[in-house]
Amino acid sequence: MSLEIKSNYANALQAKICFNLQQYEETIQFLSKALEINPKDKTILTLRGGAYFYLDKHNNAIRDLNKSLETEHNNATALFLRGEIFYCLNHFHEAFLDFYDALKFEPDNTDMLVLRGEAYLNLEHYYNALLNLEKALEILPENVAALFYSGKIFFELEQYGRVLSYSSEALKIEPGFVPILILRGSAYYCLKKYKEALEDFKENQSY
Repeated sequence: MSLEIKSNYANALQAKICFNLQQYEETIQFLSKALEINPKDKTILTLRGGAYFYLDKHNNAIRDLNKSLETEHNNATALFLRGEIFYCLNHFHEAFLDFYDALKFEPDNTDMLVLRGEAYLNLEHYYNALLNLEKALEILPENVAALFYSGKIFFELEQYGRVLSYSSEALKIEPGFVPILILRGSAYYCLKKYKEALEDFKENQSY
């Protein structure tokens, strides 16, 4: 292995460690050194795009992800991440195009399904949101985020019994999840089950 390749490997490895430690500025420094040696490395470009995203440097992130996708059009991770950025920037059309393309390559990726479901929920497209969340739950029934967002949809639809079903299932998996306690407490309140509502709100305050 040449000295240059060893150096690039060391930079990339240190970058991954820093990324896992949420040290994103240091991640970018190591990845930028690696890209000086191999400027078209799709994995390094995608990882640096992710680091820029977590630092809210969206333009830099999109630039890196675009370069990564020029090298590998079916890079689901880059598509998904770019979709997240577009969504954060309220560029919903571009976001959904990227989510759609990413899920073509990884149709059983529950993180992507849940995020697309959340995006549909926030746009009040409840039917499409539920399709994505139900598929995520078919793959991973104990997906707390999918259960939570499903509950939120049924709350908006005033189907409070179903809210209780989803939120109670989620709380079996993650008992101290405050947003779900608030959601279930609100559903109990709407059903005039005031004692149960008060218990959930009191439990929420204990966390």
